[in-house]
This record gives sequence, C-alpha cells and structure tokens, in this order.
Amino acid sequence: MQDRYFALLILPGEAPKPDVFLPFTHTFVKSGLSDSEKSVPSCEDPVISFMIPVTSLAQGEQTRWEFLIFSGPKSHDALTSGAVNLNSLLFPELWGWMRWICFGLLRLLTIIHFVIPDWGSSIIFLALLVRIGLYPLSKQAMASQKRFVDAQALMLPELKEIKQNYKGGEQSERILQLYKKHRVSPFAGLKPLGIVLIQLPILIALFQVLG
Repeated sequence: MQDRYFALLILPGEAPKPDVFLPFTHTFVKSGLSDSEKSVPSCEDPVISFMIPVTSLAQGEQTRWEFLIFSGPKSHDALTSGAVNLNSLLFPELWGWMRWICFGLLRLLTIIHFVIPDWGSSIIFLALLVRIGLYPLSKQAMASQKRFVDAQALMLPELKEIKQNYKGGEQSERILQLYKKHRVSPFAGLKPLGIVLIQLPILIALFQVLG
C-alpha cells in the first residue's frame, strides 16, 4: 500500500511455495469518535489484510511464517537501509534508463544538501546546475533554428519560382538541388526538435526528483 510519499509493505521472509497463494484485500475501516460525538468527525483509514493457508498439524508440529514489514517514507535512505533493497518503489512509472537519470539527480541533490543544509537553497542550486548543464544544448538548438530560418528566407524567392514553374517529381528534384546549392539539409528544421527531445528526459527526471 503506497502513495507518492509513504509505503507500507509486507514481504515474506522466504519465497512462498508455488502452490501457496496469499490473497490480499484492501478495505477501509471507520476511525475517530462515533457519530454521536460530534466534536471529532469520523474518517476512513485504509487497511491491508491477507489470509494465510493453514494445513492440519499433528500434535507437536508447528508452522512458522516470517515477514519483513516496511512502513515509512519513500526516501532513498529509508528504502535501501534495511535487509532488503526496496528502491524499486522509487520512480516506478519511469523507464529504466530514466530512473538512472533520476537516481543521478537525487545523488547530486544529496551532495548539495550536505554542503548547503537547507532544502530550499539546495533545490534552487540543483535547478541552476541543471540549467547550466543544458545551456550548451539550448544554445545549439537556437543557433541551428536561426541558421535554418535565415537559409529559408534566402531561398524563398527561388523556391516560389520552382513551385510556380514545375510540378511533380521535377519540382521535388529542383527543390532538393536548391537545398544542396545553399548547403542546407531539408531535415535541418528537425535538428532543434531533436535537441529539445534530448533535454526533455532530464527535465522530467528533475520534476520527479523534486517531487
């Protein structure tokens, strides 16, 4: 049972036998004072329960079940400090390679917080570092976009003339020759988009880490 920040886990100490099934049920129970006591309204608390299969035992026999219970915050330190590494609970909705980016940013944030013992300042500093790290890509994307726009403006008169005077395959061939003449790739307009797509996973990972 988990939400974004906390988790309650019940793990078997040993792997159950293949023919043993522990059916979990999620229910809600009323808590707080009764309805007649209006000073504190009642609310519903979630409860996890499961049924353990019991077999007939002869006199003197016993069955032992062992479980590891984790209840606490979904922080990296809490999830990895126990007998079982539970960091698979962190960023579970992301692809594996994006989880590694998240763990890297989380590690960097931890180092920053060790130097600057204030979470607000640490987060601001991390965001600045990410922005500085992505700046060369952003600058390259803007420069590439500007070159493509300038080249298109230069080719525009010839491009209009080709579209007016030629049709079909000959038109396409002459447009390609025009791009080649000006040393511009027809796909140059997609380059800035590709650079943005490189930055996007890092920004998504930063959002996940800060959450």
